[in-house]
This record gives sequence, structure tokens and C-alpha cells, in this order.
Amino acid sequence: MNEPSPAASRIRVVRGAFRPRGVRWSPFVVEKTGSTNRLWRGSNGSGEWLLKWYRYPKAGVHPEAEISQFLQEHNFEGVAGFGGRLDLNGSQGWMTIAFVQRWLEGRSVWEKAVEAMRSGGTGHIFARDLGRSVGRLHRALGSGARGTSFGVDPWSAEAREAWTQRISESLMRLRGVCSSACPAGMSEGAWADAKRLCLAAIQQTEQRICELSTLKVAGDVIRIHGDLHLGQILEVSSATLKERYVVVDFEGEPMRSIEERRAKDSPLRDVAGMFRSFAYAAAVAGVSPQVAEVWNTEFLEGWNEYMPLPMGDWTGFVAGLVLEKALYEAEYEVRHRPDWLWIPLRALSNAL
Repeated sequence: MNEPSPAASRIRVVRGAFRPRGVRWSPFVVEKTGSTNRLWRGSNGSGEWLLKWYRYPKAGVHPEAEISQFLQEHNFEGVAGFGGRLDLNGSQGWMTIAFVQRWLEGRSVWEKAVEAMRSGGTGHIFARDLGRSVGRLHRALGSGARGTSFGVDPWSAEAREAWTQRISESLMRLRGVCSSACPAGMSEGAWADAKRLCLAAIQQTEQRICELSTLKVAGDVIRIHGDLHLGQILEVSSATLKERYVVVDFEGEPMRSIEERRAKDSPLRDVAGMFRSFAYAAAVAGVSPQVAEVWNTEFLEGWNEYMPLPMGDWTGFVAGLVLEKALYEAEYEVRHRPDWLWIPLRALSNAL
């Protein structure tokens, strides 16, 4: 893949399998809260493609395009194929403004999980297969040479400090959200109850940060998805793909900076994201939270077939990561989807 000299132009094209000649685009609309992309679907002689224009590009290579390119170059089939990316050299340096990936027909695993939980049957068994798929993804993301962006590094004191600092920043933002006006569509009484629970969670998490910072755990950090949940996985049926489940949207958490989203982290952070997603699915399906616990066990066992668990108190580490994710969710739901705020609040109430 060629990358023209940055000095040659303010525009830089990194080419993959996509060829623009003859393509016909049409707007593609998805129900995605807080989306920062404009999407088009198109096709030509090289296949069907999805084009993303980033509405608010930030300095640096976008993690979605970067990860997609790396995984394709390393023959990993559990993601949509890399088509290419377009960078712009602005006042803050190079930034990715558009990204093309191969279009894949598939069904959202979120829908499949909610249906399986509602059925009350043995549908949770496929959670183990999801774990295997994510485990293979993590193994590929850490397959680069040591010292490179996609190599494996040890979980260090610096990584632990960055983690607890991230939690502290989440607490500050959530405290700020709690001081804002009642969200649209929410009653004043419900908002008062929600604020009370959020503030209690903030206070108790502040007391736990010291405990989390001294956890005895030793593992690795790699590039990760960063915002993994059931809605980011497709079940596909393709004769050309070996993987049944394909992970998409490697953008990371939308409220974090590009630097944070490109940083290496423990792959258990993605595992914690899936645990929280199973909890969301159980809530929407109207079943007991204990149902999600069964899915968590299945998923983790499948993941562990391909990725090692850290040495030391890894269960305490995962619990801390799940708590961090629930705090992030509470802030997100207040800002974008207040009707769902009760889901992370239930988790925070149980965890503290």
C-alpha cells in the first residue's frame, strides 16, 4: 500500500482494495445514538463498500482505519476489509477525514442476544463463540513486533496510573453532568433520584481508587477495540470468510480523545465492555441480571481459549474495569439516552 509524501499535498490517500472508479454512493442511515459519522454505501467492480466521513476529525490517524489496515495486512478475517483512508494535513497536523471498508451483510449480535435471553433457552451458548472470536481478535491485535504500535507491552505502573486517572476524569465529568439541568424526556423526580445514585457512586468510587491502584495484577497491554459491545459485532454468512462473527466500528469510546483511543490497554477492558453489554441485553429483554452472569462466564471461557488471564487478582481487575465502564455509561446515557440511565445506575448500585 502506497502512502504519498506528506509534503506533496494537503491530502494523503492510503489505498487498500477499494477503487473509486465507477462507484455509485447512496446515503446509509443507521440508528446510532451520538453518531459522529456520515455514512454512504456504494458498489463498483471491486465489490460493495461503506464510506465513512468523520464529522469532527481530530489530529492523528483514526484508530478505526489504522486497526483495519493492520488486521488486513496480517490476514485476520474477523473484521470488514480495509478499503482505504483519506487524511488531511490541517493546522494540528495530519488527521483522518474519511475511511472506506468492505460492506458485509450480517445481523447485529445485539438483536440475537436479546432474543436468546427472552427465549429463556440455551441461547447463551453462542456467548462462548463470541468469546473465541474476540480472543482471536486480541491475539491478532498484539501480533506486531515488540516496541511497535501493535506489539505487546507489559501492564506497568504507568498503565495502572493511566487507568486510575481515567476513572478520576470520568468521575469529574459525571459530577459535572449531575449539576446540569434535568434531561429532556425525564421527570424532575426521576432526575433527582438518578443524581442521588450517581453522586453516591462517585463518592464511593473515589474511595476505591486507591484500592484499585494497588491491585496485584500482572498482564499485558495491546491495542484494543475500546468500545466493544454486542452492537459492534455482526453475525455473517459468507463463503469467503472463516469467521462467523465479525467485529466492526473500531472508533473507541466517542467521548475520549484520539490519543486515548489509540493507546494500548488491557484486553480485559474489552471483556468488561462485553460483560456490560450482556447486562444491557438482559435489561432490555426483561430478564434477571443473573442471566447476564451466565453469559459472562461463557464468554470469558471462550476468550480464554485464545488469550491468557493476567497473573494475580484478575477478578478484582475485571470488577474495576466493569465499574469504570458503568460510570462512563451513566454519563453517556444522561447526555444521549436518559431513558436508559437506569441500566448503568443499577450496576453502580450493585457494585458499590
